[in-house]
Amino acid sequence: MQQKLAAILAIEAGDAPGAAGDAAAAREIGMIQCELVDPTISRFGGRIFALTASRTLVEFAEAASAVGCGLEIQRGLAERNAELATGRRIELQMGVEIGEVVAMSGDLHGAPVVIARGLARSAAASGIAVSGRVARRIERRRPGAAVVRRGQLALAGGGKLEMVELRPAPRPKAQSPWTLKRRWTWIAALSAAVLLLGASIVLWRPIREWLSVAPAATTASDAAISNLPPAPR
Repeated sequence: MQQKLAAILAIEAGDAPGAAGDAAAAREIGMIQCELVDPTISRFGGRIFALTASRTLVEFAEAASAVGCGLEIQRGLAERNAELATGRRIELQMGVEIGEVVAMSGDLHGAPVVIARGLARSAAASGIAVSGRVARRIERRRPGAAVVRRGQLALAGGGKLEMVELRPAPRPKAQSPWTLKRRWTWIAALSAAVLLLGASIVLWRPIREWLSVAPAATTASDAAISNLPPAPR
């Protein structure tokens, strides 16, 4: 048994049809877990310590990584759902809490685990509910997210916990190859115009001096030739 500080990310499928025995929805949840949730957790350095058909509990070393992972999963899920019919969409709810947990045989126990699950159940679909403690820790490290709700979570013992709900901002839209090609064409044309203007400024003075000196030299030479004595016959 070991006691340590950890950030807990709880991911709940909520009332998804898969949790009630819908085979098609269960397959969708499995695909989301394999193709989106697991790779994202790995990329952010998390460790799954509990997994069921409708719930994933993940351990992180810091709150920013847990929240960043949750935001990235929700963002990817929103992009996936945008391409599906309403009846096939799967929504996930998430909660994040940080605190002292007890590790036993790879599993984690303690108030942060319970609170993270409660926050997840209180979060809106596609949102992430974090405790006030977590919100203060990531206040300056929350890229790509907006606060959509503040409230309180009722605890089992009768107390209340400050809750802040975050929503991931969508990714910037990718530009089409035609738009990018047109932009680079304009950049190339502008660069060529600047180079030509610079070259003309640099070369104008020598050219002007050459044009002004050449006629004078020719005139002096012609005058010298005209003043020569006539050749003897």
